[in-house]
Amino acid sequence: MLVWVAPAVASAGVDSGVARQPIVDWDAYQVNLERMMDPGRGLVRMMHDSARRAPKKIAFPEGVEARVVKAASVLAREGIATPVLMGLPEEVEEAALAAGVSLEGVEVCYPRRHPRLPEMVDQYLRVNQRRGMTKAKAWSEVVSRSRCAMMMLRSGEVDGIVMGADKAYAASLRPALGIIGARRHGAVCGVTLVLTQNQPLFFADTAVNVDPDAEMLATIVELTIERVRAFDVEPRVAMLSFANFGAVPHEQSSKMARAMELVRERHPSLMIDGEVTVETAIDMDWSAKVFPWSRLTKSANVFVFPNLAASNIGYKLLRRLGGASVFGPILVGMDRPLNVIPLAADAMDIVNLAAYTVVSAQEARPRLSVS
Repeated sequence: MLVWVAPAVASAGVDSGVARQPIVDWDAYQVNLERMMDPGRGLVRMMHDSARRAPKKIAFPEGVEARVVKAASVLAREGIATPVLMGLPEEVEEAALAAGVSLEGVEVCYPRRHPRLPEMVDQYLRVNQRRGMTKAKAWSEVVSRSRCAMMMLRSGEVDGIVMGADKAYAASLRPALGIIGARRHGAVCGVTLVLTQNQPLFFADTAVNVDPDAEMLATIVELTIERVRAFDVEPRVAMLSFANFGAVPHEQSSKMARAMELVRERHPSLMIDGEVTVETAIDMDWSAKVFPWSRLTKSANVFVFPNLAASNIGYKLLRRLGGASVFGPILVGMDRPLNVIPLAADAMDIVNLAAYTVVSAQEARPRLSVS
């Protein structure tokens, strides 16, 4: 109600001449109002608005899945993206009819009828020729909806992919790492945004690396802070563990301290400390009394976990038991914009992840070579 009433009052003030500083950009005014009231909600709204300014073509390999079809309809209607649903046209239309949504503005692509299929098979064979690939196997794999979408992304026919609605996360990510690959050093991680009332919090790695060593953790920090700053947030990083500052010597805690030192060598101005417990990372009054030497002088907003189990369990408990709004995981480090949907995602989660994928495509460097 406040988001609706405040602009109405402001508009009346401008129309009556009471306001001394007229508002020029009403959309920006409403976004700023939302961000002040609820930073998490404002961030998602800002992402949608950014996507609308230059919509991109996003492929959805699970093109007949009900949640995906509903999300595609919203994306097209709201001008956030041009969705490309991968599937047999008759089946996609049937799924849309069953879901009660329109396919206006939505494209449909069936891999076996793609006009460039022979060319894509040749490209796929070149990419995988030293991985046991044969021409016959290349044909059988490229006609799958997910791999066809990835080859379309490689060639620039689409600008991004959102996938994984009907399969395990790893099963979607594994072929993507082989076909699309990582931007640098082979490193990719998942970052989940927990949208609290006060500020967005960033958890990493929540999707990819099962038990990263200190060097990989340092890379995860670098990938994450790059993305956090792209959201116009200054990162404050806590390397989480079950103990503080060497109190309990153990491989799982000492690697967090080593990773922190590696990051500090590369980014000396970054606010980062570890290994620390959640209390030390969040409660600054308590931390200042017990650990006055901590480099975290403000509550952390980026939480890096020692392993995938801890991070994945942590954010899902916040969502399911704590009622937190969660966005992601988003994949950071891929060479082209590609994101994987958690199995439990609903249609709005897919819309949000697609909007982020559009924004990533807007920022992306020149397309991959098709050779």
